Amino acid sequence: MPATDRPIDEVLTQLGERYLQHIYSDWAVRTYRVVVAEAIRSPQLARIFYEAGPAVGLKRLETYLEVARARGLVNIADCNLAAGEFLTLCRGHQHFIYVLNLEGSPSPDQIKPRPNTP
Repeated sequence: MPATDRPIDEVLTQLGERYLQHIYSDWAVRTYRVVVAEAIRSPQLARIFYEAGPAVGLKRLETYLEVARARGLVNIADCNLAAGEFLTLCRGHQHFIYVLNLEGSPSPDQIKPRPNTP
């Protein structure tokens, strides 16, 4: 996670962009498909995958949110839950559609957040 001296909205925006770039990468999607397909036969494989990747990222975001909470920047009761919900919101429904091979991956411009308009 980046240094905590940057505004939290900038940090979370950048994190969201990087997260989407990663989860839409060819390697990440292929790996995810294999792990999900094999999870029933090999739950240990699924656990190793989760603990080596998603759990690490989740913990880093949780720690960042805990620091932000301690600095009074956010009012979050459960930073672990908030971290998971943030990543789920970033991923959204479109990732599900992509993993099912129903549509292609988004372009870099589609991943970038749109400016707020009044």
